[in-house]
Amino acid sequence: MTLTSEPTSTKDLLMEQEPVVATELDRHLSVAKEWFPHQYVPWSRGLDFDGPTGGEAWASEHSTVSPAAREALVVNLLAVTADRSASACPAQLADTSLSDTAVGQRCCDAVLCD
Repeated sequence: MTLTSEPTSTKDLLMEQEPVVATELDRHLSVAKEWFPHQYVPWSRGLDFDGPTGGEAWASEHSTVSPAAREALVVNLLAVTADRSASACPAQLADTSLSDTAVGQRCCDAVLCD
């Protein structure tokens, strides 16, 4: 992508990138295959744990995930949670409102912001 002029603000830069982003987003949406995480859960290996089902209390021995992987999952969850709570709608970057643009509207629709 070549810039037609030197962007002077964040909004100018985002507006310059919008046609390429819109094209790539449309391409991605056209080839994306729908999938559901619950279809990959091995339900036959499931157990009832402590709670309304009256099962046994969970213990770390029940997990087949290594301690390192478990720690990575926790750290990643904390990072994602922090990112989501600290960020506004992508269309509101740097106090600019791009919700009237195609990319801004898609971003807002994706994260359900106002």
